[in-house]
Amino acid sequence: MCDPGAIRVQHEEQHQTRLKKARSVLARDTAIGTRRSSTSCQPQVPDSDVFNGLLEERWQMFYRRVLCSIVAGIVVGLSPVSAQAGQNAPRYEYSVAVQEITQLYWLAETANSCGWATRQEADEFEAFAVRFLAAHLSGSYRAALFSMISEAGFQPAVQRVALENRTRSCDQARWREGWTSFKAAADENAARY
Repeated sequence: MCDPGAIRVQHEEQHQTRLKKARSVLARDTAIGTRRSSTSCQPQVPDSDVFNGLLEERWQMFYRRVLCSIVAGIVVGLSPVSAQAGQNAPRYEYSVAVQEITQLYWLAETANSCGWATRQEADEFEAFAVRFLAAHLSGSYRAALFSMISEAGFQPAVQRVALENRTRSCDQARWREGWTSFKAAADENAARY
C-alpha cells in the first residue's frame, strides 16, 4: 500500500494520461481559436471540467500518500519538529507539489464556499498544506512553491474555480468527506508540520 516505487509508477502512468488529456484539450482549443494567451507568470487554472477530472485523479493519489505518511509517522514515531518530520519522508517533484497545493487550496475554498468550514479553518488548512508540502521539497523547489502561492492571482483564481463549481461540488459527498478526512489529518499533524 505504501510502496514508494509502486506509487511512483502509478504517478507516472497517471501523469501520461493527464498529458494526453491536456494535449487533446489544447488541440481542440487551438483548432476553434479559443486558446487564451497569457503573458504573466501566474499559474493558469484549467477549465472546470478538466480541472475536476485532474483533481479527482490527484486527490486519490494524494489521499493515499497522506495516509501512508501518517501511518509511517505513527509507526516510526517521528519528532514533532517540522524540519525533522520531512527529512526521511519521500521527496515530491515540484510539478506534483504544485498540483497538490492547488487541489488542497481548492478543497479548502470549496469547504468555505459550501459552509463546511469557516474562513479561518480554510486558511489554517491551506497554511498546513503549504507546511506539509514544503517539508517534502528541496530548498529551491520550496522557494518556488512559496513564490507561486504568494502571487497575487493564485488564491483568487482557486477561489473563483471553487465558487464557479459551488453548486455541483457542494452536493457531492466525496468532497465533503474528503474535506472532513483531510482536515482531521491536518489537525492531528499540525504540530509536526
